[in-house]
Amino acid sequence: MLSIYIKKLQCQNTGTDRWWKKVGKYKREVTAYLLDHLDVIDVVGSVVPLKRAGRNHKGLCPFHNEKSPSFVVSDERQTYHCFGCGASGSAINFVMQSENLGFLDALEQLAERYSVDIAQFLETDFAKKEANTKDLYDVMKQAARLYYQSLTESKEAKAYFQDRGLSEKVMKQFGLGFAPDSWDFCLKGLKKYGIKEEQMLSCGLIVKKENGGYYDRFRNRVMFPIFDHRGRVVAFGGRVLDDSVPKYLNSPETPIFYKSNTLYGLNVARKSNTKENRVILVEGYMDVITLHQYGYVNTVASLGTALTEGHVKQLSRLYKEVIFAYDGDEAGRNAIIKSLDVFKGYHLKVKVLDMGDVKDPDELLKVHGKEGFDKQIDLAMNTIEFSVKRLEKGYNLKDDEDRLQFLSEAYKMIAGLTSDSEREVYLNHLAERIGLSAGNVIADFNREQGSAIQVEETAREHHHDVDEGEDDGWYGVDFEPPEDLDGEDLSYEISDTPLINTSKLLTIEKAVLKSALMSKGYVQIIETQLQNGFYYEANADLFTEIKRYYSSFDAFEIMQAAEYFAIEQVKKLKEILFDVAFVGSSQDVEKLLKLHKKLYYEARIKEVDSFIQKLKMTPGDDANLKYREKLVERIKLQKELSQVTKLLQG
Repeated sequence: MLSIYIKKLQCQNTGTDRWWKKVGKYKREVTAYLLDHLDVIDVVGSVVPLKRAGRNHKGLCPFHNEKSPSFVVSDERQTYHCFGCGASGSAINFVMQSENLGFLDALEQLAERYSVDIAQFLETDFAKKEANTKDLYDVMKQAARLYYQSLTESKEAKAYFQDRGLSEKVMKQFGLGFAPDSWDFCLKGLKKYGIKEEQMLSCGLIVKKENGGYYDRFRNRVMFPIFDHRGRVVAFGGRVLDDSVPKYLNSPETPIFYKSNTLYGLNVARKSNTKENRVILVEGYMDVITLHQYGYVNTVASLGTALTEGHVKQLSRLYKEVIFAYDGDEAGRNAIIKSLDVFKGYHLKVKVLDMGDVKDPDELLKVHGKEGFDKQIDLAMNTIEFSVKRLEKGYNLKDDEDRLQFLSEAYKMIAGLTSDSEREVYLNHLAERIGLSAGNVIADFNREQGSAIQVEETAREHHHDVDEGEDDGWYGVDFEPPEDLDGEDLSYEISDTPLINTSKLLTIEKAVLKSALMSKGYVQIIETQLQNGFYYEANADLFTEIKRYYSSFDAFEIMQAAEYFAIEQVKKLKEILFDVAFVGSSQDVEKLLKLHKKLYYEARIKEVDSFIQKLKMTPGDDANLKYREKLVERIKLQKELSQVTKLLQG
């Protein structure tokens, strides 16, 4: 048997020494060095008005609503703590929480803000990259100032923004600018500040001529600076003021700009204190700025490119819900459909705003006002509703053949839902939409998809009590299998011992995840040998994220993880890392996976036996057919269980 040794580790520096590796961007000592050069009173006081209260300072907590101050900052300990909501930590934690930043971003932003030189702690590879890119950020910052100043001097460019309802305040907040109709405005302007042509070229601000020399990339365009999540200018988007093409022109990808990881407006959205857990996703710059001006500060855009996993990963760290507010035309709807797959594997609720009779969110606000926009947000469709509604446009539901084909396609969408309750809800909506009885639609879906939504309801209607077992042990159901089922031998021996206690399986899966955190090599072993996957979906999701993490790093470090994972995932990983069984060698990992396989099959048998018991009580040919299918599945699972049990005993 596999012996699991529990090691309770304290979450202290000494407790994590054995796992500290030189991974990530900085050496470990950077944290202590930075905190030594900061004053938590200054950092917190820049956001929260503080008053001295004895040895400490007090103020109203910025993380929850309160009337009496319960937020305490200790000068002596250099920490903060709220006795109302429990928020606490160092100056770095405060910036992470107040500005929605990961650990690395908070570290660098504080160092920059308070002029603390942490470059000495950079790992070698990052030190070289930092040296190559630092000047580029300065170049882009100066270019943005140049374009902004040009806007203030151009009546035509200012009129473009004013005609679209933008105020001076929002123009300044987003750093909007103007590139005059000149071939060398930017080129000459930046040279005055000692900036070299090679640097401008690296930033994508100028283009090299075939016969030598350079010219400005952006000419006669209103300019939208594109910021990274830390508020640094990394690129520009320009829109023409005449009929020139292309209408929109973006910076090319550069050493500091990657379209697939940049969301326009995220630098503003992540600093908002709206306490909202949702973000509105739009298509263009003007949509972001207009919605922001109306108070929807949690609005971002994907720079005219397809939504990527990098975009979704950033959103998942900050929000729980994403609302698509793309243009209402066919191109906008197609873009949404293409984007939906990217959200798979991320715990984000996704909805789609119906534009109705207008073309885009900007027009929706101007025609129906903020009240109308709020109403549409409340009525936003989930992805199934949106997909089915869009599918409906391709069929004439007054034609019987079209209606049947539409139903068949809609069933495929609904079948993708994992919850039987959700399926039933949408099948009822579907029946109402096409004018058929819900009972007939559900029965039709069951026949086509092999679903069993009504099993539970049917059992209740026939007043049968089903014993689903206890949490601490469960025995196989007692029944006689039918004879002659396609030649399958359906006889099996009912075990005298309880089947799996699911809490034990959960413990084993956490130990498997602990192994993955301990070594990149263990991840490969787990991926190869855990053929059935994890029993619990949340653990499967965590393992997927751990694999993604290892695609960028060679060893797991909790501080680096704070930058990479969503905050809830970091808490779960920290719990696993310090409070879960310790696994030593690769042989131990392999034994652990065999034990997991045994417990996995026992859990599956428990599920199938419960289903069989219900089906046995349900009349009808469909239930009888499903009953026989489940018996075959049960036998196969039992055979697999017997094989893995022998391996463990051998």
